[in-house]
Amino acid sequence: FLAKAAAEEILPTDYEELANIAAKTAGSESEALTYIQQAIDADTAVANKVKFINKAADLAKKLGDREQEARFLGVAYRLDPDPSQTALYYWGMANYQAKNLQQADSIFCNVYQTKYPGEIYGYLWCARTAVLKDTTLQQGVHIDPYKRLVSYTDTLPDSTRTKFKNFIIESHTYIAQYYANVAKQNDSAIASLEKILEIDPTKTEIAAVIEQLKKPAKQPAASST
Repeated sequence: FLAKAAAEEILPTDYEELANIAAKTAGSESEALTYIQQAIDADTAVANKVKFINKAADLAKKLGDREQEARFLGVAYRLDPDPSQTALYYWGMANYQAKNLQQADSIFCNVYQTKYPGEIYGYLWCARTAVLKDTTLQQGVHIDPYKRLVSYTDTLPDSTRTKFKNFIIESHTYIAQYYANVAKQNDSAIASLEKILEIDPTKTEIAAVIEQLKKPAKQPAASST
């Protein structure tokens, strides 16, 4: 039909149907993205374009192409006159998964935290993106983001803090590790470790680390002359 039809007779939904068929046909999945792109190009309604673009993003994700997924989600987010918080989250996560760390940083550390300061996910994924930026954890770029996460959780009621317990422990763990192993500021490391014990007193291994950090550093043996 499409081969014989005039261009003006082909509807965006025709390309969508071809994309559906290709997506279900082994070996033809990548063709589905081409058809979806044609549907996007052919439709003039913004709402329909956003729908097709999100469909392309879902398909790219299924194909394991997180780069393409991130690209499509970004186009959809910018095109949508009233994008949702969920759309912003998925756009950020696609960039995080694709290792587009500058873009993920921009989304979670700037856009998300600015638009949704009362939600945890901007702070959390901003910090986790910083960890990926410096996997050696020597530069300390993750410390300020995790401190912002801690400051946010400190404002929450106890019932909500309990729900986010693992995220709070994650934050204090990274902070303590940096101060103990890199900055060599044991007092700061101990302060974070004690926060972990406040949240979960059963972590006896944390108590042992605190005791170790409290011990005075061994002085080098005097050299004999």
